Amino acid sequence: MLEVRELPWENAQSTLNEAWYGLMETGDRHLSHAPEWLEILCRAHGKLDGLRVFVVSDGDAIVGIVPYVIHRTRMLKVPLSMLQIGGNFGAYHNDLLAPGRETDVLRACLEHARGRWHVVFAHQIVADGATAEALRAGCDDLSSGVLEYAGEASPYLAVESDWATLLASKSGNFRSNLKRKEKALRKEGELEDRWYRGAEGADELLDAIFDIEAHSWKVDAQLAITQHDHEQGLYRELVPWLARAGHLYANVLWLDGVAVAYHLCTFWNGKVTNLKTSFREGINKKASPGAVVITKSLERSFADGAREFDFLGGAQHHKMLWTESVRPHANLYLFSRHVRSRGITAAKRLIHKIRGGAAEHEDTVRRREAISSP
Repeated sequence: MLEVRELPWENAQSTLNEAWYGLMETGDRHLSHAPEWLEILCRAHGKLDGLRVFVVSDGDAIVGIVPYVIHRTRMLKVPLSMLQIGGNFGAYHNDLLAPGRETDVLRACLEHARGRWHVVFAHQIVADGATAEALRAGCDDLSSGVLEYAGEASPYLAVESDWATLLASKSGNFRSNLKRKEKALRKEGELEDRWYRGAEGADELLDAIFDIEAHSWKVDAQLAITQHDHEQGLYRELVPWLARAGHLYANVLWLDGVAVAYHLCTFWNGKVTNLKTSFREGINKKASPGAVVITKSLERSFADGAREFDFLGGAQHHKMLWTESVRPHANLYLFSRHVRSRGITAAKRLIHKIRGGAAEHEDTVRRREAISSP
């Protein structure tokens, strides 16, 4: 039988660090599930207050660590208590940290918190992963229904050959375009592809990132890091931590001493993942510094022995030029058997049925006849 205990966040990291990273490695979880990353994210977004951790043990072994927040919210104007798993606040490929025991751990946590939640929300869960399956199952007598909405389909490239073989598999036109873009960029001035892996140079990297963002297309779209204080704060903490921990994997293209493009990645457990990228406007469009900096990063990841390059985010064209593989995600709401929760489940199902249900998977909606309060 699983045992569940709860820890306030301030006690969790110091006492669980070894077990936490052990579960991450065993479950091949993204580095953003690390406790340090989670704390940086929550602090930047003002979510640190109220963050707690379920620790689930089977005998002497810790089999699950589940950060969470319970807060008040409204759905269809109805007040509810929502339990959000910690990964909702910015973890990539969000999953319960309970490899191989997701269903048991989820049930144990929700049973332990019975009476404190009306709905559980899991954001950008790996759609074909064990956590999504556990939520879809509805935890039997704890749930009155599950609603599912499509999330991002994130492109990734499995590294199954060397760089030369990958390029040879592409069309001649594709290869010619790559060469032409870099050649055009070099005609604009002296080009340097500068790499950043450790603490030395982290400040220079941040300055380059912010400078490029402030002179990029993202400004008009209100998407630049420099336009949002909380996002600047996030990267001012995250990049130095990645550098100190040895997980930073970033490059910047410098043209005559001016930063013109960057590609910010992590390297963890054999996988390179791209967090952010952008390029400076005003450069010759034929040069495409954004395309060149991505190509340089990809080539380096092959040379450094990565087993996967994960583009993260949505399936934009510039990513799909390199791969046909995507990792689908889903957003899931699991409702308790409280009468209020059952009402929301039924109403939302009806709304999406009327609208055509384009974003909802009808076969994941489970309803039960009994009405009970937790």
